Amino acid sequence: MIVLMTAGCGGSSGEAVVTNSGDLSDIIPYQTAGRYSSVLKGCVDIDTILSSCLLSELPLIGQQSDNPDIATIMERVLVSHQWMGQRFEAALALLPVETLKLFRSVTAIVIDSDIRPSHYRTSTAAIYLDPAYLWLTNAEKADISKQEDYRTDFGADLSFDYLWRYVSGSSYAYESYDLNGTEERTLDDIRLPLSRLLYHELAHAADFAPPDRIASLNPSISVYETIRSVENDWLSNRLYRQQPLVSQELDSIASVLYDGQTADQTQQQMEADYAGALLQNDGANHLYSYYTQYEDLAMLFEAALMKHYDDIDMDIAFAGKPAAEEPVCEDYLVGWGERNRIAAESVKGRAEFAAESILPGATDWSVFFATIVGMPQSMVVGEDWCANLTLGTGARSIRDDAALQNLAKRPINPQDRMIP
Repeated sequence: MIVLMTAGCGGSSGEAVVTNSGDLSDIIPYQTAGRYSSVLKGCVDIDTILSSCLLSELPLIGQQSDNPDIATIMERVLVSHQWMGQRFEAALALLPVETLKLFRSVTAIVIDSDIRPSHYRTSTAAIYLDPAYLWLTNAEKADISKQEDYRTDFGADLSFDYLWRYVSGSSYAYESYDLNGTEERTLDDIRLPLSRLLYHELAHAADFAPPDRIASLNPSISVYETIRSVENDWLSNRLYRQQPLVSQELDSIASVLYDGQTADQTQQQMEADYAGALLQNDGANHLYSYYTQYEDLAMLFEAALMKHYDDIDMDIAFAGKPAAEEPVCEDYLVGWGERNRIAAESVKGRAEFAAESILPGATDWSVFFATIVGMPQSMVVGEDWCANLTLGTGARSIRDDAALQNLAKRPINPQDRMIP
């Protein structure tokens, strides 16, 4: 997911125009009699930073309550369809209760039928959520835009694909559902992917309005000016003063994959194993971390919370781009891959910083990273992405596992190439 600002490492100068960020003309407050219902829409649906509301008009939730409950959060929700608010409220009840504190750094939560991708905006300090994470029925699905993420085809000229997923043991942690399909879901089906999304977007909010600075923010200036006033204390700036990422080559690859820049000849010729070696020798847990320092912090945080609360690991891999016109999973041969990378020595301290800075007190993060987070596991180079669902010792060849063999013949799971 993205931060709507012109973001280079170290700061920005203002909002950027981002394609398909969503037409918000149809949003309304989910609770029409809420404390801030009269100002919500005007403060979240703005075109430029010059329209940013005063913080006194729409304060951060953390200025209203240091320990917000679901009722407090729902007063800040805007939707294009009423079921979106109902579903969001029900899903919040499934989150670990201490994670509700993550909402302290936002002014509002916007859920609209044509928001894609989900994002955070510095001009409003609000998060904007794609309702593809919320639908349960086909009727609800019909309300949601089917337009692809505008970044889908970025990086077509590269010689490798970057893949990632969340796993529980040797299985996918959750299923992927097509907006054009006829399948329906339960609330339990959306809990994990929605949790991941919220951890990511709320990490952005905490980055720019750090929890330890909320009480001292100036309510007499605009939301955007307030965020800029604490730029030196942005959590990603603190992280980069201490433990920056260093690979310039992966910075340039991220610009191709996530910003749509044209790959030069050197980038086009980069092989999967070389790209993997670059990442392994640096402190990132995901290639998206090289897009901006803000995404770096958010990727560290979401992986840490998914591991802490549900014992779910993130898999990442660079695989050679298949030659087949309609490739299946066995065509994606891993050149480098790793599971649970937040446990790697080069990453662990950075992930601990993210968790402790964004959600202090949720657990003893130092103990978690020292003793509980476990160890990273390397994927088997030369085996395909689906075969690498099963890692560790013992017989694990895809040819000996009927379920994996069946999976290998299917097209790759669309979520495995999704931009966070």
